[in-house]
Parts: sequence; C-alpha cells; structure tokens
Amino acid sequence: MISSKTLNIDEDLRRVTTNPEPESATKVHFFGGSTMWGHSVSDKNTIPSQFAGLSGKTSINYGEQAYNSRQSLNRLLNNLSDIQSGDTVVFFDGVNDVYHNCLGLNSANGHPREGFIKAALENKSQSTSALWSIIQSSSINRFARGIGQKLDSNSNDKNFSELNRCDEEEYAEDVASFLVDSWAATEAIVQSKGARFVCVLQPNPYTLSSEPFSHNANYETQIHQVYPKIRAKAQSLGCFTDYSALFQEDHYIDHCCHVNAKGNLEIARQFAKDLN
Repeated sequence: MISSKTLNIDEDLRRVTTNPEPESATKVHFFGGSTMWGHSVSDKNTIPSQFAGLSGKTSINYGEQAYNSRQSLNRLLNNLSDIQSGDTVVFFDGVNDVYHNCLGLNSANGHPREGFIKAALENKSQSTSALWSIIQSSSINRFARGIGQKLDSNSNDKNFSELNRCDEEEYAEDVASFLVDSWAATEAIVQSKGARFVCVLQPNPYTLSSEPFSHNANYETQIHQVYPKIRAKAQSLGCFTDYSALFQEDHYIDHCCHVNAKGNLEIARQFAKDLN
C-alpha cells in the first residue's frame, strides 16, 4: 500500500480512484498500462477518476506500469470474481504491445521484461545490455528524456537504438495479432460474465495530425508499421473502438504515450460519451 496526498495504492495493489458516493449499481473496470494507471498525474486526474466524476459510475483502475494486453488479460483473470453482470470492462491498449514487442530483445508475443529475463537465463554477460535497454524504456527515464526534449525541441533520442523487428512485415503482423487475439479472448470471457467489453486502441504522439513536441523516430516507425494492422484485424471484434486520433492538440508529456490531466479528461469525456 502507498498513502500520500496525490498518489495512493490500496490493499489490492490498485491505484485509488476518486469515486462518487454511493456506489453505482454497475461498475466500470479499466485495464491498461501506465497511461490508464495515471503516469504523472494525481489520483483525481487519472482516466478512471475523471470518468467517474463525469458519469457518476463507480470505476476501478486495474492499470499497471508497462502492462500490455496479455498482462491485462491475466490481471482480469485474477480479478474475475469482481466482474458482475451488467458491468463494463475497458481495455486501453496499443503502445506497450507495439513498442516492447517490436524490440529485438523481445518476441512478438512477449512483454516489457522478456528480453532481460531471457538474457539473464541464457547468458549472464548479455544481461547488462538488456538491463540498460529496459532502463532506457522505463517510465521514469522516458519522462526525464521527454522533459529534456520539451526544453530543447532540436534534440532527439539518440540513446534509444534497438533493432526494430517490425520492419519485417510478417513480424509486424504477429505483433498486431497478439494484441487483437488478447482482446478477442477477453471479449469472450467478459461476455460469459454477462458484462460488456470495450477494447480501445489508445492515442500516442505519432497519431497526432501535427508533429509532436517530443519525438522518438523508432516509436514513430513502429506505430505506423503496426497500428494499421491492428485496426484492420480488430474490425471483426464487437468491442473495438479507435481512440488513436482522438486528440486535436498535443497533451503528451513525453515521446511515449503519457498525457497530462487535460488529456486524461478528454479521454474520460469520450468514454463517458461512448459508454453511456
């Protein structure tokens, strides 16, 4: 548990959400990575908290730093008894599946720590470089680099140079399928509980109509290689909603995907509209 003025984690290891009282008859369960968790914003400014204030619906934040769609599915299974008939389950995914699984260190159906674990098991001499790559892609490091790039718009992220396996068409297809297959499995499980499932492709700096202030060439390439494939594959799912082009202005605090309180409010407003 963590208790502070702006950031609180409860006994179930969930980010505390500012909810209306009394509890609503049905609940909305939000899953995702660090953007859903609320990277860089206070409890009251996370997407679930903002949504709860707008909709009057009790909201639960299952987001976790660096989680991709398959890890969110695992977390759903661990908390399946919390999902009741009439509830809504939201998966907010995209960038973690793309950024991490396109890396040469990982596999198309992997997770952010796969490369480090693999290197440590197979050859300890390689674990240092794998660890350095993980440090470079961590939320704190991305945030610090993003601030630096905001201050110096001419700078670019020259330290992050990993093999982009999504240059291979078949591999990019596999990364997209990994995400969409996770959504499809989740949809079947949630519907079996009598609940509604909504799977959302999240926005990022490289789906803006203008050039973002903070930029990473590798991330941009990966998004343009994989996001169109995700959209195409997800059309067969009843849950699919595309928020990738939601923003008309740059709300991002770094070159990954994390947004400020205003950006979270805009996302929450769209959820309030779509889930009504």
